[in-house]
Amino acid sequence: MAMLRLAEELVDRGEHDLAALNAEYAAQLYVEQLGFHREADEVASYVKSRRRLLAELEEAHVRAVYGALEYSGEQARALVDAARDLVSMLQRIEEKVVG
Repeated sequence: MAMLRLAEELVDRGEHDLAALNAEYAAQLYVEQLGFHREADEVASYVKSRRRLLAELEEAHVRAVYGALEYSGEQARALVDAARDLVSMLQRIEEKVVG
């Protein structure tokens, strides 16, 4: 996914706020494209176990765009990793459903 690759490149270049923003975009766009309902339990379990990190990922958009706070390299990497993990889980679900 291009947006996730861009987030990873931005982290490596030290552009932590932009990396966090693109990580949030990557996760959001992938989730919006799926629309699966039968795998809702797996997704719900995933969200419960990672609630705090997913909330930070969602918040990344506002923080990065409006400059409320700056991200450290560690914070940006954690958000990029969270987006990658989320997209990976959703790709597994997509493969099960679509084949």
